[in-house]
Amino acid sequence: MKYKILLFVYFSILSTKLWPVHYEYITFDKEILRIKNANFYVEQVIDARESQMYIGCAPRNGRADVVLTLPKPFATDLQRLFNQSCPAAEGLTPITIKINHLFVYENLTNGRVGSVELNLSFITHNDQQQYTELFNAATNYLSKGHDASRDQRNLLNAVEQCVEQYQRRTNINQLNNTPLTTEQLNSNSVLLTKYKCLSDTDFAAGLYPNFIDFRDNLPISNPNYTIDYRTDF
Repeated sequence: MKYKILLFVYFSILSTKLWPVHYEYITFDKEILRIKNANFYVEQVIDARESQMYIGCAPRNGRADVVLTLPKPFATDLQRLFNQSCPAAEGLTPITIKINHLFVYENLTNGRVGSVELNLSFITHNDQQQYTELFNAATNYLSKGHDASRDQRNLLNAVEQCVEQYQRRTNINQLNNTPLTTEQLNSNSVLLTKYKCLSDTDFAAGLYPNFIDFRDNLPISNPNYTIDYRTDF
């Protein structure tokens, strides 16, 4: 019986890929956020992720995946980048940005494709420090070819897409305006949110121009479009 146990352990070790773990540091010292016509400035950035230093993995030079990590908190870098691109000014809305989800990875199945999954909450407060989540933005930014390895720029491109979503919703007056407790302010919004596409029972006729509008059940009720029916199948 003793030898059977030893053989089992031996083959278990052989069947397990024991690769050395390689780390790659991602820095943003030479990057900028390209945000136009900002209607806000960022008071603070909160990172609500469970693991804040590791952001994903990617293949490098034919090796097994390297772990992408940060030499300093992403919230610190993001605060600095927002301060540079959207400095505080009178008339702008003070915003707290909360990082709920971030994952960077590459896929080599159909060429080299880099992905950045990002979920950000845009939060404000009144003079009594009562917090409101104005909008929850989410994106999966994709890049192909050589650009797939530009993790710093791709990650900030994802941030810019989230900002564009927030600004669009602000401009059309379709913010979520969800009250938050102090505990919810520091908790991951992805785990707390009940999306309207799953909870609503009434749906208006129209088109959803993007996934976020579908998620929030906000179709365009009078879109300028036509439907051409094909009969040549």
